[in-house]
Amino acid sequence: MMSKRWQVYKFGGSSLGTSGRLPKVLELVAAAPRPLALVVSALGDSTDWLILAARSAEEGNISQARRQLAQVRELATATGRAVLNSQGQKGVKHDLDEILTPVERLLSGIELTRECSPRTLDAIISVGERISVALLARALTERDVPALPVDARDFVVTDSTFGSATVDKAETTARFAGLADKWSDRVPIVTGFIGRTKDGHSTTLGRNGSDYTATLVAGLL
Repeated sequence: MMSKRWQVYKFGGSSLGTSGRLPKVLELVAAAPRPLALVVSALGDSTDWLILAARSAEEGNISQARRQLAQVRELATATGRAVLNSQGQKGVKHDLDEILTPVERLLSGIELTRECSPRTLDAIISVGERISVALLARALTERDVPALPVDARDFVVTDSTFGSATVDKAETTARFAGLADKWSDRVPIVTGFIGRTKDGHSTTLGRNGSDYTATLVAGLL
C-alpha cells in the first residue's frame, strides 16, 4: 500500500498509566521513524475498575459502582495533568465526559435490572482504550506529532462472542483499506482490545487483546 515500511508500536497499561512513564512514551514516539502506528491499552488498572463497577451495579450497589468509575476518570485526569497544557487538560475533560456519560447510564440500567449481560459488559469495558487514545492524541499533538485518534471498532469486525470475540479477517481487511489511506502523513493511535459486530455492538478480544490488535494492524499495513 505504501512504499516505506510501517513500524507498529504497542503500549500497555503500565507504560501509559504509571506515574512518570507517559513522558518517556511521548519522547519515544516523537523520535521514532515514520511511518508509525501506535496501538494502546487502557491506562493502568482502568479495565479492572470498569469490570468492578459493572459487578457492583449488578449487586445493586450503585454508589460503589460510581466510585469505581470515578477512579477511571481520576487516573486519566491525573495522567493528563502530567503531560498536557491547560487547554489540553480541558480537552481531556470534555473527552472523558463524552466517553463516560453513556457508561454512567449503563450502570444505572444494570442496577435497576440487577443483570449485566456479556454484551453490556463489553460496552462498558471498551471505553478504557478509547480514553487512552484521546489522551495520547492530545499529548502528541501538543508536541507537534500529527496524531490521529483511531477507534478500532471502525474496522475490526468480529463475531458476537462477547468477552472473547473472533475477528472476521476478510471483513476487517475490506474496511481497513478505506481508512488507512488517510494515515499516510499522520501517526494513527489505535484502540487495542476492541472491535464491533456487524450489527454494531462493541466487543472485546479477550486477554492480551491489545497485542492481537497490534499484530492485526501490522499485518494489515
